Amino acid sequence: MKLMTLLLSTFLVLSMTGNVNAHGLNMSTAQVTLRQNNHISIRVHTSLKEVLAQLKWQGKPKSFTELATSTQANLKPMSLALHALFTNDMPVRVGDKVMESKKARLPTPRQLQAKLQKVLAQKVMQQRQGKSAGNHHSSNDLTIEIDGFIPKGITHSQINISFPKELGAIMVSYNKPQVQTLKAGKKATGYSQQLY
Repeated sequence: MKLMTLLLSTFLVLSMTGNVNAHGLNMSTAQVTLRQNNHISIRVHTSLKEVLAQLKWQGKPKSFTELATSTQANLKPMSLALHALFTNDMPVRVGDKVMESKKARLPTPRQLQAKLQKVLAQKVMQQRQGKSAGNHHSSNDLTIEIDGFIPKGITHSQINISFPKELGAIMVSYNKPQVQTLKAGKKATGYSQQLY
């Protein structure tokens, strides 16, 4: 009954809002950003369903449906396994040293439960509509943010990240924003930047 109520409410939400998916690549992505020459942030987008299919944890349900209908308490081991995957199993090194003050921000068990239920509802809707499920960066996807600092006294400034195999193929981008503070002008505040 609980599953039927969930599916019905999700059907109503999806039918009112429409099912809009972006066209994209079927792979995980990571954006590595260096700010102020010492702060590194890594934002990973991946398919929650695909990562969970590869991830192992004690008490893992046999089916995705069983997982998606689990209680928050039963999702705690999965949440801990995800956290370990992106902290312990994803070393980030700068030069010959480990990134300092590494912190990973992941969804809470409650947020994971909502995401799992939405993925399940969309899967059911797609099956009923005869559409194939794509791996797009929608709100169902898992977003992980990892932050830290470049260690002092590094010998060279190359960053090395070992992404967990559970992410599969991954496309990585790197950027280093240039930040300027502009003084207010009398009529307008001007900004110009060489693009090439």
